Amino acid sequence: MEEDLRASRIRGCALQRGTAAGLLALCCSCASIPEQYRPTRVGPNLPPEGAGGIEVQIRPLTASVRIGEPVLFDIVIYNRNGHAVALPRHPDIEMIWIYPDGQRDSTVHQPQGARFFDPEEVLLLPPGHALRTEISLPTYYFPGPGVTEFRAVLHAEENLNPRITNFWSGRAYSNSYGILVKPRTKRL
Repeated sequence: MEEDLRASRIRGCALQRGTAAGLLALCCSCASIPEQYRPTRVGPNLPPEGAGGIEVQIRPLTASVRIGEPVLFDIVIYNRNGHAVALPRHPDIEMIWIYPDGQRDSTVHQPQGARFFDPEEVLLLPPGHALRTEISLPTYYFPGPGVTEFRAVLHAEENLNPRITNFWSGRAYSNSYGILVKPRTKRL
């Protein structure tokens, strides 16, 4: 049987058909997500899942949006360590969300693996300080109205530059936040 390596989407999880790795990814990653979960609450829901002293918080600029209007988020990355941490100046943020019907979706994220960061590409975040960025997410393709729950995922690849110390690498999940997505405005 010829292997089909085309990626397909199965309930929000990437799977490569015809490969054992793809089947293992489906069994391990999707099994931990409750299939019955459907977001119902507008506002903050799950707490952040920080890593290595880094915590990510999302705050939408509005609690509701109409399909077709962008959802705007303020993303804040906190250094909860007792020491300064080096982070990418332009953090790699992936957005993930659950539609009202329980289907999952995300922005496209391409992990790059370890890389050599130049000093001008990083910033030193002192303990107790935060880095702030904004993300705009289009909604024109959302399937319908209802509460949609969002999370941000901070990704930082391993740094290969030995001159940059205390570089944080890994993945940290933000709190989840429910937004009311309203139907499109009808044009006259």
